[in-house]
Formats: sequence, structure tokens, C-alpha cells
Amino acid sequence: MGQRVHLPLLAVLLILVISIPPVHAESDVTADDFLIPFSEGIAMIDKKLGQQRPVFLNTAEDFVDEGNYWKRQCTEYSRMHDERAEAYIAKEQAEGRLSGSVSTFLAASLEQKSTFGVASGFYAADPYARSLYEKTKDACTEAERNYNKAMEMTSDSKYEQQAEIFHEGAEVYDVVGDRKGAAEVREAEMAAEAQAAARDEGFSDCLIVTATFGSPMASEVQLVRDFRDDTIRQDYLGSRYVTALNAIYYSFSPFVARTIDENPSVKPVMRLVLVPLLGIVLLSQGVYSLLSFSPGVATVVFIIFGGTLVGLVYILPVMLSALWVAGKKKWQIPALSCLLPFVYLWAGLLAGLIIGAVTRIDLIAVLSSGLLFVCTVLLMAGAAALFLSPYLGMIPAGKEG
Repeated sequence: MGQRVHLPLLAVLLILVISIPPVHAESDVTADDFLIPFSEGIAMIDKKLGQQRPVFLNTAEDFVDEGNYWKRQCTEYSRMHDERAEAYIAKEQAEGRLSGSVSTFLAASLEQKSTFGVASGFYAADPYARSLYEKTKDACTEAERNYNKAMEMTSDSKYEQQAEIFHEGAEVYDVVGDRKGAAEVREAEMAAEAQAAARDEGFSDCLIVTATFGSPMASEVQLVRDFRDDTIRQDYLGSRYVTALNAIYYSFSPFVARTIDENPSVKPVMRLVLVPLLGIVLLSQGVYSLLSFSPGVATVVFIIFGGTLVGLVYILPVMLSALWVAGKKKWQIPALSCLLPFVYLWAGLLAGLIIGAVTRIDLIAVLSSGLLFVCTVLLMAGAAALFLSPYLGMIPAGKEG
């Protein structure tokens, strides 16, 4: 009977002994170091228990929530790590054993901080800081993985959600110290926000033309927008081509548009630059309308015709200038035959475009249409430049003497 009474008491004492961590006089880790991770962990457990569904059924929003959780962990562990590093650097500097700046350390990337921690003896003196570095790295990696998964599941038309994911992801890059990655993601965020704003206001997202002419209602903007949305996008192949063109366009247009907005003095120059493009759009409209009985054929001809004009108007002067400089320096001018591999490439892309249109395989249609346009621009400009070079006093290879 006595044993039965004491057994529960012994069990309670055992639980207390296990649950109370030992206190070491040399450790400066406090309970506060665990408060946020523990509370966040409890919140995530509650979230998981409340989900009541397999992970493979998660939506993009679920992965964003998961990414946000790990981003908070990533940020908090990084803060704790840096606070301990600051204290160590200050102590070592005061005792004359370390030179350097705390601000330099804080501006370093996560990997550079780890290198410093090992080389300076910081991690040897503070093993818990090394543990915080590992936790920071793991949490940041997990956050990035979830954001990438969320982006994969986000529809191309959900610009607000794309902007949110890019915004959160940029903050993870900030913690990791990847400045280039953070800048690229923020550019993508700006592009998504611009698309969302343009859609909400009933306008298109022709950022550079809008910034140049000052209003999304300007006739020049409407010309480009209407041809793209009301004509090209109405056909399967045309819509895939617009997707490819947007991927190229939004890689640089937010930066250019912001530069134009911040420097009004460049607007007159940009108007002169864009006038030929508006003319090309008008001519392309005419060509497209002549072939409108077959939208697929009209789109293919439009890509080739538009690419040719863009190459001749914008790229040819640059190539002729380069050849003129090469001639002045007595460099050998390439023969026209050197473009033959590019002709084969162009023909292959045209074949790929036709295959993509017939099979309705989006990846083939998008890649081949975008690359065909770029290849047409460069090939036509290059061919015209080499053809004209003898008339400008430049002798191509194989025609000397």
C-alpha cells in the first residue's frame, strides 16, 4: 500500500527533474533566448493540428503562411546571433585582441559571418552562437523553399499574391546577406505591383510607354495596349508570344520606368526613341489585319515582320557603329556567311513555333515564339550591317585586295 502511495510522488519528482534544465554558472543563455522560438513553435503546432488535411493539399496561401513562420524564425535567430557577436567584438576590441568594425560584421552575408565566427574564435568562445548560425541558415532555407512552392502554385494573374511572396522572399535574402538576390526579387515585386495597379485601374502594364508619355490614357499607350490585348492575345499562339515577351520586358522595364519618372528631363529623348516603335506597331497592325483570316499565320508573320523592323531601326545603327570602329582599328570584318549558323537556329525556332502551335504545348510555344523574335531582331540587323559594310568602306573577310 505504501509503495502505491509513493509511486505517483516519485513520478512527479522525476518529471520535475527532467523538465528543469541544469543551471551552469558559465552559461549566459537566458530563458528569453527561447521564448520566441518556443511560442512560435506552439503556434505552428496549433496551425498544423487545425489543418486536418495532408500537406499535398496545401494551397499557395498555406505555403506563404509556412514561409512566413520560418522567415520569423530566420530573422529572430539572426538577431540573437548578431547580438552575441556584437558583445564579443566589443569585448575583444576593449582588450586589444581584435580589430575591425561591428558595422562591417553586420553588413556581411551569413556565410561571411560564419567564417568570421570560426576565424576569430567567436564560436569557440560561444558554442551557442554557432548553434544560432545553423538555426538561422536552416530556417532561412526552409522559408525560401516554402515561398518557392507558393510561387509555383500562384496563378499568373494573381499579381497581389506574387508581390506578397516577392516581398517576404526579399526579406529572407536580406537576412542571408544576398544583396543582389534581394534587389532582383524587389524588382519583380515592383513589376507585380505595377501589373496589379494597372489591372485595377483598367489600364495595361506598358510601363515604359506610360512613364514616357505621362499617363496610361495617352493615345500612344492605348495604341500599344489595344493591339496587344485586343488583337494579339485573342489567338492561342499570340497569347503565348505575349507571355514570352512579358518575361523579357519585365526583366528591365520597372527599372527603366522608375528612372524616367525620377528624371523628367529624359522624357523628350525617350519620346523620340519610342516614335519608331509606335510606327512599327501601326505597320504590324496592318500586316496582321491582312492575314486575320488565319490568326495563327498572322501571329507568325507578325513576329517575323515586327522583329525585322525592330532590328533594322534599333539594332542596325549599333552594329554599323561597331563595324565602323572595327574598320578604323584595322580589325577583320566578318563575312556575311558567318551568319549561316544563326540562319539554321532561326529555322529551328520557326519549326518549334509551328510544332508548339499545332500541339498546343505551352512551354514549346512560349519559348520558341520569344526566342524567334529575339533571333529575328539580331539576325536581320546583323545581315543588314554586314551587307552594307562594303558601301561604308569596310571590307569583309575574304574580299581583301
